[in-house]
Amino acid sequence: ADLESTVREHKQRINELESANKRFKECPPEGGVAAIQEELIRVKMREAESSLSLKEMRQKLAEFEQQWQAYMNLRGIQHFNQTRESAHSPPLSSHSVDEELELMEMETQNHVCTNQLKRQDDEIRRLREEKENCVQTEAELRQELRDCERKLLELQSELKEKNIMQRLKYTEALQTVAELRSQLAQIESKKAEKEARLQIRGSSVFDQDVDSVIPFSFV
Repeated sequence: ADLESTVREHKQRINELESANKRFKECPPEGGVAAIQEELIRVKMREAESSLSLKEMRQKLAEFEQQWQAYMNLRGIQHFNQTRESAHSPPLSSHSVDEELELMEMETQNHVCTNQLKRQDDEIRRLREEKENCVQTEAELRQELRDCERKLLELQSELKEKNIMQRLKYTEALQTVAELRSQLAQIESKKAEKEARLQIRGSSVFDQDVDSVIPFSFV
């Protein structure tokens, strides 16, 4: 009876280990691979956002250069108008009607240019501040990108380590199953041998000791 009970326990242990092996193969550890894959997706999204921000910053810098060129052109026009005004300023007593009209036109143009230059100065100050912010943002994005790349390497290393541990556990479980099956085969062989001897002796009572049975190991 004790021998039969031991056989049943060994068979039950083998079934449990085979079920555990099946789960290891079909399902990764809880919160393991799936969580790492989600984190990898988030890292890729942050990389894409960083690239887009850098592209926008370069576009704004190009606009700033265009604004600066326009500003310099307006400065040149203002200097030219001032030179012409100085050259065409005879004594008031000799002004003609045409000269008066030309002077008024030049003053109007100068006023317009002055207003344009003022607006341009304000715009340039704004663009300079925006450029500084863009440079700072670029530095922050580059740092974030480096952090994301480092974290990606860590996650990949962690995933590799988890896969190795999973394979090791699976191999150990297979070895345990093989050992239990070997022990079970030995027990069944011993049992069959004892039953055969009892049948030869013509005895119907099975009360012999099982001292010769090998020790069992459970994992």
